Amino acid sequence: VATDYGDAILIPLSIIESTNKEIRALGDDKVKVLTNTRNFRKRINYMTWEHEYLEDKAMNMDQHYTDFQFLRVSAQVKQVLSGVKTESDRAKMERAEMHLSKLHSTHKSKKTKLERENRKVAVAIKERLAENSRLEGQLKDLAGNVGVREAIYKSRVAASSDGGGSAASRKMKRVTMRRKLVDLARAQTDEIEFLRQELDRLRQKTFPSFANAARERVANHPDERDDMF
Repeated sequence: VATDYGDAILIPLSIIESTNKEIRALGDDKVKVLTNTRNFRKRINYMTWEHEYLEDKAMNMDQHYTDFQFLRVSAQVKQVLSGVKTESDRAKMERAEMHLSKLHSTHKSKKTKLERENRKVAVAIKERLAENSRLEGQLKDLAGNVGVREAIYKSRVAASSDGGGSAASRKMKRVTMRRKLVDLARAQTDEIEFLRQELDRLRQKTFPSFANAARERVANHPDERDDMF
């Protein structure tokens, strides 16, 4: 579809530019007028607010001075208003400051003591754990030795019964074996007693142990003593 430009009018470019320049100038003038109007209204609103603020402040000051006029002034109030401190007030403040400093020092000393005790307890716990592990290892070694010696004893008894021999020889072997077992049991009993005493000694570092007193009381029972008769 071809556009029909039959009623079109050709205008020089200079006329269009001058017209646009006049339109921009009028727009700028309108913007300036609106800006001035806005600033003027802003100043009016600020002045209105400031006027209301000053009225409220004046009313508040009137009421404040009225309260002062109706206030009953005593000697203590005069001292407070004048800022003069009496000797009793100074003494109270000094006592309060001394009490506060004493509380701080007491708290600090207690805290230091508790921290030191905590460190000691932690070290003692580590030592007890190490000692317990060592004693458990010794007990395992003793149990292993007992098992090995029982096996040796059983093998010897089996060999003596299978080999035969005279009754005197077998009796002698049994007596010898019994003597060795008695010596072994006595040695193990002494070793267990030593370990028990060591354990009691370690326990006494943290809390009292009455194991030794109990054993002495059982050993020196009045009914079993010969010197009572």
